[in-house]
Amino acid sequence: MPESLSIEAIEAAHGMATGFMFLIVAVNAQLIILILETFDFEPDVWWWKLSSQILGILVMVLIATSLYRIMHYLMGIKPFHFLVRYTSLTTLPFWRRYKYPKRQSRTGTPG
Repeated sequence: MPESLSIEAIEAAHGMATGFMFLIVAVNAQLIILILETFDFEPDVWWWKLSSQILGILVMVLIATSLYRIMHYLMGIKPFHFLVRYTSLTTLPFWRRYKYPKRQSRTGTPG
C-alpha cells in the first residue's frame, strides 16, 4: 500500500469509527441478552456484572481490530477510499488538519 494511502486512512477514519461503535454496541447487547436468556439467571449477581464488562471489552477489541484490518485493505479500492475520505471530519471547514512543525536551526529561528 502506498504511504499516502495509509496516512489518509488514519486521517479519514472518523465516519468509519462511528459505524464501528454502532455495530459493537449492537453485537454486545445481543450477545449479553442471549447469554442471560440461555443460562436463566439474575443479571444483578456480582460475578455477572464483572464478566459482562470483560466480555464486552473483548468483543469490542475483536470487532474493531477485524473491521480496521478490512477497512485498510479496502482503502486501496477507489470508490471505498472516496467514501471513507468524505465521511471524515477533516473534510469540514472548521476541522483543522495536522501541520508539521517547522524545523528550527540551532539558533532557535525557523528555517
